[in-house]
Amino acid sequence: MEKLTKIKVEKHSDDGISDDEPQMNYYLPSFEANDLQIPEVADWEVGGTYRLMVEVTMESKSDTGKSVNGNFKIEAYKDVTKKDVKDMDDDEFSDHVKEQRGGSKY
Repeated sequence: MEKLTKIKVEKHSDDGISDDEPQMNYYLPSFEANDLQIPEVADWEVGGTYRLMVEVTMESKSDTGKSVNGNFKIEAYKDVTKKDVKDMDDDEFSDHVKEQRGGSKY
């Protein structure tokens, strides 16, 4: 499985933050989806960790001078959460075998 880059989040207190301070990374980006958009959502547990590979389209971009911000629309996805071998379909098992042998599954 591909190694992911963790997003750094700064800890802070809501007290005393002014608009003049540099913009900090106080929260993780997030998105919402329902089971009509991503059917796997129905089977996932709150607090669980899942891996999605997504294809996005950048809708807008702004440079505030303190940071560059982007807005994205998710166009497509693939659930790449590691499954137990017994729960894999034939294609997933084939990808798993290739990965174990050192080949890329993408």
